[in-house]
Amino acid sequence: MMSPLKTASPDLIVRHVLLPKAGHTLAECEDAFACNRTTMRFAVADGATESFDSASWAQRLATKWVNTSGLLTTEEFWSWLKNEGQAHNDSWNRQDLPWYSMEKRQAGSFAAFVGVEIQIGREAKWKAIALGDSCFVQSRNGNVEVVFPVSSSAGFGSAPILAPSFADVNPHALSAIALQSGDILAGDRILLLSDAIAAWYLSSCEKQDHKTTSAFDDLLNDGDEAAIANFLELERSPGRLKDDDVAIVCLEF
Repeated sequence: MMSPLKTASPDLIVRHVLLPKAGHTLAECEDAFACNRTTMRFAVADGATESFDSASWAQRLATKWVNTSGLLTTEEFWSWLKNEGQAHNDSWNRQDLPWYSMEKRQAGSFAAFVGVEIQIGREAKWKAIALGDSCFVQSRNGNVEVVFPVSSSAGFGSAPILAPSFADVNPHALSAIALQSGDILAGDRILLLSDAIAAWYLSSCEKQDHKTTSAFDDLLNDGDEAAIANFLELERSPGRLKDDDVAIVCLEF
């Protein structure tokens, strides 16, 4: 059995990938990620395509969360979400928007969010928070140990409750905030994944498609973003991977 990490400065390798839908540019991508080695916080957010200004909302959530502290309880996160939503919504007042955008903005922006904080003490641990269907996946010895907030590939079929920029008029989202924590052993891998790539990855694991998952894992180890993008495009072609934006943050200890 591996021993828990007991070092004040773990050897942490961080890799990330951002891939737009087929035929779109990176500037059109509505997924976002953020990494901060100082706070040891990492996040992925997935803007809802049908909502207004979702790419900016996703980027705001990911970036602001990794550059702060706390926010790892339901109450703290909800209060923070309301403040960030207000600032995000206020930014629209400085823009000259067409009438159809003015109508759409009344519903606000929505995004899925997952963030993890790595905590180093006598042992290494993680705490994660999520709202929506962006996922946290922890693997150990090549086996998936923890998946949340969606526990299987079948769980991606329904419309998730997302992080709203108008939190006061979407109070149902409060009860959908998910929290989880665990330990970290040497050799562990943590993935933060937006919904399409999470559904594909979990489906491949459930089917015990070791050839596909091993190839993906090897590409992540190499850190070649172009090779990863080419691999995922090949998975999109036959429909195994949904044609959607992809955001990946990979943490290896």
